[in-house]
Amino acid sequence: MSIFGYSHGGRRRAPALIWVIVICATLIMKWNSPSNLYIRHINAGNKYYAGSQYDMAITEYNAALSARPNGYNALLVRGMAYFNLSQYRKAIADDTAALTTANTMSDFSSAYYNRGLCYERLKDYPQAINDYTEALRKTPNNRDALINRADCFRMTGNAAGTVNDIDLYLKVYPPTYFAYDLRGDAHVHMKQWKDAVADLTCAVKINMSDGWGWGNLGWAQYMCGDVTPAIASDIKAVQLRPNMSAARFNLALCYAVRNNWQLAETTYKKAIQHANQADVKGALQDIEDGLHKMPDSQALAEARKLVESAQK
Repeated sequence: MSIFGYSHGGRRRAPALIWVIVICATLIMKWNSPSNLYIRHINAGNKYYAGSQYDMAITEYNAALSARPNGYNALLVRGMAYFNLSQYRKAIADDTAALTTANTMSDFSSAYYNRGLCYERLKDYPQAINDYTEALRKTPNNRDALINRADCFRMTGNAAGTVNDIDLYLKVYPPTYFAYDLRGDAHVHMKQWKDAVADLTCAVKINMSDGWGWGNLGWAQYMCGDVTPAIASDIKAVQLRPNMSAARFNLALCYAVRNNWQLAETTYKKAIQHANQADVKGALQDIEDGLHKMPDSQALAEARKLVESAQK
């Protein structure tokens, strides 16, 4: 028998307490491993993010990135937190860094999309369009990238691009007010009046409480020569948005075209009360266009005098 009390070369067994200590130490090491720290801090940050505590979330994401520098997930969510704090340049830096460690098509798409949002908020629409396009190349069914790019096309004056994107959008996704309104506005800019009326009619059926939609519809109807429905749409627009001078000017123009100077005068005066000089200038141009078509219209001639006086 050996002096340790074991025979036949048997192994010594450590006391139970020692094994507990060894196991706990191992678990602590794993718990504090960079991989676990990374996940723990991201999860903690996400809880703060969900509660709109973006500064606290960023602190946790910073800790996650200390454990794993350039970690894709931490960079992406920290960028989102910066975005919500309107710190768009910092968000762009994180999204750009995330692109260097992205692995899947979805990873790339998310980073490009998020960066596109930042550029859009900074009104850098061409760069936003580039990023949304990259996001769509990675994930063609990215509905948000598609409709956001359509809006950026509108902001850059590319009405055809807007129409094309909304066409693609409506083939795949359920119709929305925003989609129809965007495409309708694009048709207005392209002077495709009947198409504009069709889209804007669909838009206001989905959301009947938006005065801008009714105002745009009224203008498109007027340009189609449909004065009666244009009056109805403009009335609805000013009921919803009493300070919407553009709709009031359009309504007054319709009354003038109908040669109803009494209603036209009252409406023009109310419109002028809320109008800026750009609105007044636009209204005067619309009157001039009307006079080209109806040179003998007394009501339009009176309207020109009234609106011209508002420019002085």
